[in-house]
Amino acid sequence: MNNLECSSFSIRAANAQDVEAVSDCAHAAYSIYKKTIGVSPAPLFVDYGELIGEGSVRVIVDRSKVVDFFVAIVKSDCLALANIAIHPDYEGRYLSARCLHFVEKLAVENGLDRLTLFTNVKMEANIRLYTLGGFVEIERRVESGYSRVYMEKTLE
Repeated sequence: MNNLECSSFSIRAANAQDVEAVSDCAHAAYSIYKKTIGVSPAPLFVDYGELIGEGSVRVIVDRSKVVDFFVAIVKSDCLALANIAIHPDYEGRYLSARCLHFVEKLAVENGLDRLTLFTNVKMEANIRLYTLGGFVEIERRVESGYSRVYMEKTLE
């Protein structure tokens, strides 16, 4: 049995009461990258209330505390993973793997066979994580002042 099976973690759609917790989680998760990338990461400027209202945000909760969230946007040809943010206090508990597994299931449920995402070039641990999860790099480009790595994964 792995840590997730014996834990109290659960995934659910975010709701209006989660906006502050999601925003706080984003700030905790991404603030550490400001020094690494030289600017505040883009996820710190997102309107999470709007994304939650659109139904694009899922949270992982430990009992009733939001400890992780991800933004998954269903498009016509793919499911775009726009964000995964794990609160630093909960790193090392395989939450990223759980998010990615859930996102794959969500894509299949929506009749999609491809996942896409991007991350900052300097977030090397994220690139390794996504590569281990079966994503391949398709492009690098600068967008809105951020150097990004675009990746995708074809689902079987």
